[in-house]
Parts: sequence; structure tokens; C-alpha cells
Amino acid sequence: MAAVYKSVSKKQAKQLARQQESDEEDAEMADLLAEADDTSDSEEDEEDDADSAKKQLAAGFMPKSRVLMLSSRGVTHRHRHLLADLTSLLPHTHKESKLDTKKKTAGYNLLLNSLADLNSCNVIFFLEARKRGQDLYLWLARPPNGPTLKFHVNNLHTMSELNSGFNGNCLKGGRGIVVFDRSFDEQGPVMSQPGNEYRGLVREMLRGVFSVPKRGVKGMKPFVDRIIGIFGVDGKIWIRVYEIRESEAGGKKEDGTKSVPQGKDGQPEVSLVEIGPRFVLTPIVILEGSFGGPVIYENKEYVSPNQVRHDIRVSKAARHAKRRDVQTDRLAKRTNLEMGHGQRKPDALDNRQFHDIRRRCHTFSLATIMAPFLPFGPAPATMPFGLLATELLLHIFRSCDSISDILNLASTCRRLHVVFGGCNKLQIFADIAEREFGPLDEIIQIVTQNASQPAHVIRAAPMTAALLKQAISIGRMAQKWETIYPVKKWKVDYENRRSLTNDEHFRLRRAIYRLWLYHRAFHTRAYDRFSRNLRHVIIERAQLLHNWSTEELAEIEDVRLIISDIVQNHICPSNGTIQRKFRKRYPENNHQLAFNIHLNYPTNTAPESFGFFGRDPNWAEQHYHTAHPGCSESPAKYRSRFRNDYFHDPGSEGWGDEIPHYYVVQDMMKLDPGQVLWLREHASLKEQVEAFVHSMGEWFRDNGETFGDTLEWVLNERGDDIEEFRSAIADREVGIARN
Repeated sequence: MAAVYKSVSKKQAKQLARQQESDEEDAEMADLLAEADDTSDSEEDEEDDADSAKKQLAAGFMPKSRVLMLSSRGVTHRHRHLLADLTSLLPHTHKESKLDTKKKTAGYNLLLNSLADLNSCNVIFFLEARKRGQDLYLWLARPPNGPTLKFHVNNLHTMSELNSGFNGNCLKGGRGIVVFDRSFDEQGPVMSQPGNEYRGLVREMLRGVFSVPKRGVKGMKPFVDRIIGIFGVDGKIWIRVYEIRESEAGGKKEDGTKSVPQGKDGQPEVSLVEIGPRFVLTPIVILEGSFGGPVIYENKEYVSPNQVRHDIRVSKAARHAKRRDVQTDRLAKRTNLEMGHGQRKPDALDNRQFHDIRRRCHTFSLATIMAPFLPFGPAPATMPFGLLATELLLHIFRSCDSISDILNLASTCRRLHVVFGGCNKLQIFADIAEREFGPLDEIIQIVTQNASQPAHVIRAAPMTAALLKQAISIGRMAQKWETIYPVKKWKVDYENRRSLTNDEHFRLRRAIYRLWLYHRAFHTRAYDRFSRNLRHVIIERAQLLHNWSTEELAEIEDVRLIISDIVQNHICPSNGTIQRKFRKRYPENNHQLAFNIHLNYPTNTAPESFGFFGRDPNWAEQHYHTAHPGCSESPAKYRSRFRNDYFHDPGSEGWGDEIPHYYVVQDMMKLDPGQVLWLREHASLKEQVEAFVHSMGEWFRDNGETFGDTLEWVLNERGDDIEEFRSAIADREVGIARN
């Protein structure tokens, strides 16, 4: 089929080239004749140009056009897929990134017109999302003079959604035939009625979008294998896309069931197969200018989705109010007739009676329930724990919510302590730890990770007391990040701050454990600054990220951005941050801060092998006092980094600005979440952080983190863009907390 189209298109191209040559020769002779008379009027020239343009349109020649396609922020995945489908179907389009409409107080007409002028586009196809993606609006405009059409888009289905029901296919880069039904015909019965003149303008605007210029565009294939149908029914515009499928006569269909009937004159049988996308447009308003100007047409029958949702809520409230009024009238009627003063006779099968029985059963004491089964007669009014079965006590232990609840319950009496200290202790701890700190499988990957085996291999280890103790310590660190995350995530729009749901708590802990595993595997002495860009090292890092889906990588990147904010604003603040916070805390102090842009690492008085989880359980306090021996002598000296006296200048707490501060933050991002949290809580001064960095060794300095580069590598392998990926995280479309 493609070879036939290609041969036919070559013949037509040769004929068109010959016609153009002959037209150019005629035009040159006409120009020579026209040069003899220069007294023509400008109005006559304009009329001639208009007549020639009308003749070209009547002959089927479309002026060369280019469509700018973009969307606003807040669109859903279905809206993005619709834009991608239209871009792949139409070869004369130019796709732009999302347009931020919230930062433009005066609207976005100027910005859209500037983008169209910059990309040489004469049609703008702009999708605007409202109400967090519930409502979608389409703007079609002809910059810079207009007009502009606004539609409401509903009944949207993309190509991927239609693949389950429609198996059509077409070649990318081909052109299609745009078909309008009779409602768009100027001589038809619909447009001849008054009030439907706007359909002609709608037809021309949609024709400019879906019709490929006859002269072609770059990257277009010489095939016509699709039909774009535009139908006007019930005051709406229905758009469908079909594939033109030809089947040889006498052959069998794809499923092999029946033979294809022979067409007229022995030609192949032609059929249409829908391929998508499909959507419905409801006209709202037509403006004279480009995204502005007087209103030319307004659809009086259009009802906004907000009004529809409001009517639904009002109808539900009206039904409830009506039912309540009926109950009130019935109760008043029975009271007036003295029929039990409004109380009917209780029924044994009534729901209220049933719930009363259940409540009384739950309030029975254990002694009442177990009295028939006790061998020594009736039990006292309250049964002590010593008489309860071990299975019941184990069930009580497993119903606790946290490790501290188990320990407190086990210390209440001897009986519970004996039951808890048996062989079920480890299993109870594991079940509650999974509920409080889970998933434990991800923590096991962190604890069991070593250099003897690849990091991407999933390891399974039997649960032991030592392993569970390490898992709980890591889980408590993740719980602290659950408290920090909402504060930092909604730092700008704090009025919308909320608590995380149970699923979001679980996703946050899982992302922290996976990021922790990456740091423990690849941010070590074995990976210095000289080996980070080697191909086999990059592939080794990427293998770990291949274990997780793109949504799970978005969760990890969301957590990493929060940790980066902690590092660059709290642990290693820039000079500008120090100055801004100092002026905010002491507005009347005119002291000029003296900043030091160099890192002055102290002498190596601390051991070289500092790690967050050392063998000594008091490692944190030992590191703190070893690196800072004078802290116990004058604790007020280390109280605040903004203290301004003879012994301390707040400017010395800055870590530089711009490029120096960027490289410092990149080095500090190699710390795992536990180390970052320890520095935030214990190292309030710059010299304390410098001592910690010095204890890590020479490999740590001037060697930035590698997770961001590895993430970009993996997304490029999957065909995703890192900028769109991070913008989706910022819009809360993916990540931990989602809209």
C-alpha cells in the first residue's frame, strides 16, 4: 500500500513541478508587461489579491499554516495524552511546554501571541485546565488579529484508551482528509437559519487546525490514509478520526474468518476503522481579537460545569430535606392522634433492636462469656489476666499500633510479661514494625547491603533480633521525616497544608528507604570523582533504579528535593540566607556581617571511620564531643549561629553564594537521610558540620551526588523528559502528596 502511494505521489509531484514552471514563466511575462504602467490604485490591488485568495481557496489550495499546541499547568494525564495524539496526527504542528497562567495577572494573551510569533505559527491550539483538571477548555486563535474561539471539551478519549476497542492504525507523518457534515454547509438547512452564522467561522478555524497545507511541511509523508470527521449535532461539535483501510478482493480478513467481498470494478474494498482520539466541543464564546476584544458570539444554551455540579448538590440536599420533612410530619401526625406519642411498637427484626443487641453483647464481661466453660464454677465479676488464654493475649499484643505500646503492655503484669517473652516475641515485633515502619523488605535491603554483591539484587534474610533492631532504628528516622515533609512540601502555599494520609505515609517511608539504599551503595569511598562518569559505573547505578517504576522514582525524587531544601537552608545556608535571617531576627542591628567564602576544615582530631551507624551506640555523642572539645566548657558559645559578640560573627556561618554554595550542597547531598537528620539536630554551627565533613575523608569533598544524573539517564532510556518529570512533581501530579 505504501509503495503504491509513493509511486503515485512521485508522478503527481512531477506534474505539479511542470505546472509551476509554466506558471512562473507566465508570471514573469505578466510582470514585464505590468512594469510599463505603475499608476494602478492600491484598492484595486487589494481587490485583486482578495479575488486570487478566494480562487485559491475554491480550488482547494490552503495557505501554509503552522499550529502552536500547548497546555496550561494543572492538566491531567489524559489531557497530556490528547495533546500528544493530536501532535502525532498533524505534521504541521509545533508543541510547546506547559504555560504557567497563575503568574500572569493581566492574562496570557500577550504571552501566547509572543510564543506564536516566535515559532512562526499562525494558529494557536491552547488547552486550559480548571478545577484541578476536572474541566478542560480549548482556545483556538489566529494571532495577532484574531478571532478567538473558546470551547468546552468533554467526552474525551485518547488513542491509548481506544486501542482496547479499536484496532486501527495509520502512518505517522501522513495527511488526512477533513470532512464536515451538512451542518457546516453554507447552503445547508442549518446555516441558513438565523443565529447559526458562527458555524462558518468555526469551520474555517477547525479547517486551519486539522487540514495539512497542500504544499506540505517538513517531515510529512506523501500518504493520505486517514479521515478526520467533524460533525455538528445537538449544538456540539463531535470530532472523530478514522483510518482508510483497503483490503484486496478475495482475500481473508485479519482474523481469518471470512473473505473480503469484491468492490466495484474489481477495486479493493475500502473501509473505515476508528483510531482516535475522539472528543466533543461545546462552543462558549467567540472574540474578535486574539485572546481578547469584543464578543462576536455567545452561546446562550451553554451551562458551565460548576453550575451542573452545584445543581447536583442542591438536588441531593433537596431530597434529604424532603425526606426529613416527611418524617417530621409523620411524627407530628402520630402525636396528634395519640398513637404512642410518636413511638411505634418495637419489632424484633428492626435495625435499632439488632444494634442494641450487638452493643449489649460487646459490653458483656469476659467472666460472663466464659463462665459455662470454666471447670471450677462461675467466675467473679471481672476476670483477671491470669485466667485468660494465651491466644487471646497474643491477639491483644498483635492489635497494638506501635512498638512502645507493646513494651508498655508487657510491663503491666507478670502474666503479660511471660506471654510476651516467649517464642512469639520476635514475630509480634516484626508484625508491629511492618505496620509502624513498613515496608520492612526495603529496610532489609539497606541493612544487608555490602560491596560483595550488586545493589540491584533483591535480598531476603531471616528475621533476627539484631536485624530487627537495626530496622527499627532506621524506621524511627523515617518517622521523623514524616513530620518534616508536610512543613517543607507546603512551605510556599502553607494555607493548603494538610496531614498525610496512611498511603502517603507508606509511600514516604518507602521512598526514604530506597534513597537510603542508593546512598549506601554508591556514595562511598569506592566511587570517587574520577569514576563517576565511567559508562560501566553509570550502568551499575541505573540497574538499581530499573527495579522501580516511573511513579516510584517520582516519589524518591520528591523526597530528595525536600532533603536538598534542608541541606541548603539549614545545614549549609548560603551567605544571603544568613544575612536575611540575621536582619529578620535583629532588624535594629546595623552590624555588617563578615562572610568567609572558603571552607576552613579543622585538623583531623576525630577518627577517620565516622559513619552514622557505628558499632558504639553512643557514637553520636562521642563524635560531637570529640570534634568539639570546648562544648562542655562553654555551652552558650554553641547555642545559636546568629549570636553576635566578640567571639562569634554570624557571617562566618555562611557557605558562600551561587556557584560555591551549589558545589557545597552537591557534596552534602551524598549524605543519607539519617546523616542529614543528625546534622540538622546536632550540628547547629558551621565548624561542627566542617568537622563531620572532614571525618568522611578526602573522597567526600569535590565529588557531588550522582542520583540526579542517574535518574536523568534512566528517564531518557524510558523516553521521558526530566524537566516535565520534575514539573509534574512540583504540580503534585506525581510524588508523595498528590492533588
